[in-house]
Amino acid sequence: METPEKPNIPVKFYSPWANIIARVKMPEYMTNQFIHLTDMLLKDKEAEDYGYTLAGQIGTEIKIDVNKLPEYTKRWVMQIVNNYVKHCLMQAHSHTEDTCKEISNTEFKGMFNSMWMVSQRDNEYNPIHVHTNCDVSAVLYLKIPEYLPGRKEHTNPDGSIVFINSTGTDTKYCNSIAPFWPIVGDLFVFSGKQMHGVYPFRTKDGKGERRSIAFNATVKTNFGEVAMKETAVGSAVEEKFMEEEKSK
Repeated sequence: METPEKPNIPVKFYSPWANIIARVKMPEYMTNQFIHLTDMLLKDKEAEDYGYTLAGQIGTEIKIDVNKLPEYTKRWVMQIVNNYVKHCLMQAHSHTEDTCKEISNTEFKGMFNSMWMVSQRDNEYNPIHVHTNCDVSAVLYLKIPEYLPGRKEHTNPDGSIVFINSTGTDTKYCNSIAPFWPIVGDLFVFSGKQMHGVYPFRTKDGKGERRSIAFNATVKTNFGEVAMKETAVGSAVEEKFMEEEKSK
């Protein structure tokens, strides 16, 4: 019940400039499928090196033929990507209800551009970078070693994947650096233009392996037409408002 001390004030919050990161828990059997696939790739002497296209200072980066993945697994992963894109667009245009309705009715069709495995060892790392020629990127973690404790008690980024904010400049109410310490089965999905990097790690015997699979995807949608329409409608509303103000 509304009272003077506790007024019932309708409020909506918007975050159209947020960089969205999705953290998905993969089904265990799918994670095991990828572990088996990468085990085979590491044994294959004819496996195609992919490191020449990548930013990582890592010795073992091998190309994966997406066509060899089970069809159900490909559909499942791509549905995650499609849902991610829809969520991002819904948030980016949450201030315009008509646009959100159109986004919710829009069909998204994602497709893999490339996929590769990374077998990261002690002291190897991935510098801050973005992914090009794609809309969405993702990384799935398959093996995580036991890290040595950090050299400093108050901070220890070792072994983390870190995302850097590329849009906001507000350091009081925004967090510009977001590190995550993944576990086996974690799938991180993010925009291809999202800056990110991977810190090195240390293990007791110096032979630890942090294994992951990364991929890039393109998502086809007709939303470009929606965005143009929204801009036109917004301009028309603004012009109408200015005319009304002048006539007062």
